[in-house]
Amino acid sequence: MTDEMIGTFGGDMFERMSKAVPGDKQWDIVETSFLAPNGMTVFNTSFTSPSFDLMTGEAHFTFNPLFHVPFPKGNYAIIDNKFRILEGNGTEDISLAETYNHHWLIGTKTSIDPLEYCEGSTFWGAGAEMRGMKYKVPEGYGIVRFNASGTCGANLHFIRTEDLAVSWDGFNDPKGNHGAAVKNCIECGYAPGRSIECLKILDGDFACCFSGSRCPVNNPDDRSTKSYRLQYNISWTREVTSVKPLQGVVLDVSGGAIEWNVAPNLNNKDINQTCTDKVCTITKDWTVGHQKGFGTGICAGRMLWSYTHQHTGAINATFFVNGSPKCTSKPIVGTDPTNKPGNEKGYVIKFTSCIDRDELKNDFVLHKGDQVSVQVLYDVDVNSTRNLPFPGGKHGGVMGLFFAMMDCDAGTFGERYTCYDHKCFPIIEGGGEFATKADCTASCK
Repeated sequence: MTDEMIGTFGGDMFERMSKAVPGDKQWDIVETSFLAPNGMTVFNTSFTSPSFDLMTGEAHFTFNPLFHVPFPKGNYAIIDNKFRILEGNGTEDISLAETYNHHWLIGTKTSIDPLEYCEGSTFWGAGAEMRGMKYKVPEGYGIVRFNASGTCGANLHFIRTEDLAVSWDGFNDPKGNHGAAVKNCIECGYAPGRSIECLKILDGDFACCFSGSRCPVNNPDDRSTKSYRLQYNISWTREVTSVKPLQGVVLDVSGGAIEWNVAPNLNNKDINQTCTDKVCTITKDWTVGHQKGFGTGICAGRMLWSYTHQHTGAINATFFVNGSPKCTSKPIVGTDPTNKPGNEKGYVIKFTSCIDRDELKNDFVLHKGDQVSVQVLYDVDVNSTRNLPFPGGKHGGVMGLFFAMMDCDAGTFGERYTCYDHKCFPIIEGGGEFATKADCTASCK
C-alpha cells in the first residue's frame, strides 16, 4: 500500500501525509455501560485522539492506510455515533470559523479509496454539518461487526482559517473581502504559494489543500501552531442477536470524482453537470439491487434514514424513485455573526433528513430493478446572499454524497452469510460460510 500511495501521490506528498499521523501517541479512551430499557447492555466508548497542530491557514489531511482510529474489538453492533473537533485541551468545541471541517470519513484501513467499508462492515461520514446531525441507528437495528480488529482507517480534512490574507495578485484575488478569502481557503481554491501541487488548473482540487498546504496569511513568518483533538463516541452492544443488521449505503452523485467545481455555465458531461448562470444541477442514476460493496450501488429493501452531504452553496438534494421525487434534504445555514460553535454564520451547520423512520415516519421499500437517482443543486449566482458573508458565484471542491441506512433484502448487496448464536448475519467481505441466506438458515440451528 505504501508503494501504491507513493506512486499515486509522489514521495514528497506521501511524506507530508505521514506527518499527519499521530504515531505512537496514545488515544484517551473512556468506557461506561448501562442497561437499556429493553434489557440490553449498552457500552458508551469515548475516543479522544492525540493532538494535531496547525499553523494559521494550514490544512490537515489524512489517508486511510496511514491514519488509523480505534474502535471496539470483536463481535458487536453499533447503535449510535457522535463526532466532535475539540480544542487541544480536549473539552471545548471548535468553531468552523476557526478550523473548518471539510469532511470526516471513517472506513477502510487498506485502500486509498475513502468510500470503502472498514473490514466490510462499517462506514461513517460527515462534514461541516457533523455537530448538527443525529447519527443514531434506527431503533431495533445495529451495524453488526464480527471479528473486528479494533481499528478503522480515516480520511480527515480540516483547515485552519485564522489570519487569512485578503488580497494577492492574480487569480482568485479576494480583493479585500475576508469572506472571499475564507471561501477560497475552505473550498481548496488556488492561491499563490499555497502548496507546490496547487496549480491554477487544479483550482478547487484536493491538490490545493492536502497536509502541508497553507492558505495565504497576513503573517507567513509566524509558524506557531494551535492544537486540536478529535473525539467520537460510539454506543454499542455485544448482544448482536438482539438487533436487526443494518447496511450503510453511499451514492456519490459525481460518479467517483468525489470533489469537483461548480460555477456559472460550467457544464461537465463527465459528471452529468449542467449549469445556468444561477444554478448547477448534477444527477446520477442507479439500478436497485446491484450493490457490490460500499459506494457501488444500492440494495433492495427498506430505507430507514438518509440525507445528502453537500458544501457551501448547496440548495438541496432530491432522491428520485422511478422518475418520481421521494424526498429532499436541505441545508441549514448558520446565523450567528459571533460564530458560536454550532451556529457559525454562512456555514452549512446541518441538513434536514431525506428519510427518517423514527422522526419523520417516511421510511419506504425499494424493489430490485427500481431506478433511482440523486439530483444535487448548487447556487452559483454571483449575486447570491445564501451563504453570506461568503460571496456567491463559483464553488470549489464541492461534494454530493447521499448517505443512507438500509434494511437490505437478501441477495441484493453482494453479501455472504455467517451463523452466529443460531442466527444468520450478512457478511460483505472477508468471510461468510454460506453463499445465500437460505443456505445459512437451513444449517444455522
